[in-house]
Amino acid sequence: MIEKQELKFPVAWNYKIIVADDNQEEAEKEVAAILKKNGIDSPLIKGNASKNGKFITLKVTVAFNNKESMDSLSKELSEAKHVKFIL
Repeated sequence: MIEKQELKFPVAWNYKIIVADDNQEEAEKEVAAILKKNGIDSPLIKGNASKNGKFITLKVTVAFNNKESMDSLSKELSEAKHVKFIL
């Protein structure tokens, strides 16, 4: 049985945000706007492209003081138009 570990806040969380490469510029603007709206000024870093080139990873590290703010940002990012999924 795998033991579930609890996060201890404050925590620095590394997001990997997977977006479609065909609309990368719009996706970056959308993600940056969501981060800015939430008061996050951490840099958004372009990561790797998928093997077939359909997707690209955007990375950002965010400091959270509580689970509620983490859940809220994760939900908002996952619901963004150009975001396929987040890790």
